[in-house]
Amino acid sequence: MRPQPAELGLAATPGLHEYLLREAKAPQILQSLVLAGPASGQASAPLICIVAGGPAPSPASLLASERCVDAIAMLCRAYDLLVIEGPSPADEPDFIRAMAPLVDSTLLCAEREQLPKRTPASVTGLVAVG
Repeated sequence: MRPQPAELGLAATPGLHEYLLREAKAPQILQSLVLAGPASGQASAPLICIVAGGPAPSPASLLASERCVDAIAMLCRAYDLLVIEGPSPADEPDFIRAMAPLVDSTLLCAEREQLPKRTPASVTGLVAVG
């Protein structure tokens, strides 16, 4: 089970959803997450996080929007590494199709029974957990 924003000390909104609907500006959706404990390694700077935000009636269409394409391009220019965590392929199969053209690499991590029978061409790596 993935942690909820509050469990990480992050606000649940505004997030990407609100940004894509023009309800929030870019600086409003950027949140810092300071790493701590043994898993933090040599981290000296916080992670910059963008939460999903409120639920969207049609997330695939928002993710395929020109505004999303522009946002991802802007984030790729601003940061060394961009990690986008998405829903389970069983819950939102269109997510991978929407994101794949926008990123350099797609790693699909899911429970073995949730992995697709045929790997989409856009996926460059698979990790089965559980």
